[in-house]
Amino acid sequence: MKLSTFSLWCIFCLIQYLKYARAPGSVAEESAEETRKISPKDWELYLEREWPVYKNILNAIGRFKNKRRLDCSIGSMDDPAALSPDWPTSLNYNIKTISMVTTKLSDVIYQAQPLQNSGRNAEEKELLLKWGVTDVLSLKLVFHRIFAYYKMMESLEQEFLEQGEGIDEFPSRGDPTPWEAHNIRILALYIEDATSNGMDMEDNIETRPGSRNLVFRFWNVIREQSMNAASYLTQAIEFSDRNFNAPGFTEIVSRRDLANQVSSSPPFTVSRVLLRLRDFFSCWAVQSQGVLDKLQMLRQLPDPITEPEWITITDEEFSKIATDEGGEEVL
Repeated sequence: MKLSTFSLWCIFCLIQYLKYARAPGSVAEESAEETRKISPKDWELYLEREWPVYKNILNAIGRFKNKRRLDCSIGSMDDPAALSPDWPTSLNYNIKTISMVTTKLSDVIYQAQPLQNSGRNAEEKELLLKWGVTDVLSLKLVFHRIFAYYKMMESLEQEFLEQGEGIDEFPSRGDPTPWEAHNIRILALYIEDATSNGMDMEDNIETRPGSRNLVFRFWNVIREQSMNAASYLTQAIEFSDRNFNAPGFTEIVSRRDLANQVSSSPPFTVSRVLLRLRDFFSCWAVQSQGVLDKLQMLRQLPDPITEPEWITITDEEFSKIATDEGGEEVL
């Protein structure tokens, strides 16, 4: 059996509708069970009124998706959105750089301890001065500070990978179809967790009142996490500027950066690695705020359909009603 182009298009639209109306693990799944019915006419009038707002939301999410492909990607093989899994400005790349510093410091501590115990002070001093300290205890304190940065970023990386999966579920400019009007309709359904029993939206539209709040909460969590991480890294950069500029630090991070063909002048430092990390979180904060700003422009949904209330009356009551309305008494 051959299907016409129009039939294939209808099937495609239905698949996309089902995907975003009930996406596994989506905001829609978490919304309250209570539903609110809206007539198809009111829904279409609502879409017509809010069309520019939904278009702005669609574009804002699209900008975020484009940004996180390269400019502020998470990176690693676990980030399908990243154009390169090991891009030098990605979150994962710079977390790995910090990890390399901690590994090297651990090795230096292992080398310095026997020198201290054996009284080989000259060799110990030469080794430690390369890292800007004069004793093993100070080097251990340096190690623990940088290791804390590493563990914090590693934890955030996993959280942001999960947030990225949530972002990918939202319709946006060019996703899931090249047709903007279709994507806007899907986005409206997704945000309101709206469903219809009719393929052509001829039946009443069922929305979930709590869904929009969950969408707001999703984007706000990203914004707050990003801002907090950026603030934390600002303090880390200030500390690093004062304490992590010794040749040992610069040598290891510069060697890794040059290996990936990124020119650095002045020489690459731990502070610049932390700055790249802060830039990543600042990017996510700005982009998520952009989506929130557009979401806040959405107005209320139309009033729900009022279901008729049915009552039972006796024959006598029915006869009285008919008589009161000027008709003949019904026997």
